[in-house]
Amino acid sequence: MMFKRIISILLLALSAAGFSYAAVYIVGPGDVLEISVYDNDDLKTTVRVGTDGNIVMPLLGSVGAEGLSIPQVTREVPDLLADVYLVSAQVKVFVKEFRSKKVVVLGRVRTPGLIELSGPISLLELISKSGGLESDAGDTATIKRQVNG
Repeated sequence: MMFKRIISILLLALSAAGFSYAAVYIVGPGDVLEISVYDNDDLKTTVRVGTDGNIVMPLLGSVGAEGLSIPQVTREVPDLLADVYLVSAQVKVFVKEFRSKKVVVLGRVRTPGLIELSGPISLLELISKSGGLESDAGDTATIKRQVNG
């Protein structure tokens, strides 16, 4: 019970501090991005990031997106458009499907296994997607992350 209370307090603190998942989300292969350019409907596109980390955009062709945050992609596209077509473009990038991030939940949960993340998620939501904790789960959790491979 203490573990759940600590996580809830942490999530509330992040929300109160104005934490934005989009600002820190790093684009990866499989993600689906919706890109629109103000007042240029012909440049609006929905693209899946390829296994090579690139997206294909009208007029620009292949553009590297893997490893960039959403604000970085939002800044990069207008710069590329300025080189070939449109100066001072106002670009909006929206992650339509979060497909590159996966989590494996193991241990004393009712349904351990792989969960494909479809957007921002908290630890409590992951536990819930895993069917909840077993009655003898205890009050300790270990979180392991793999960063840069």
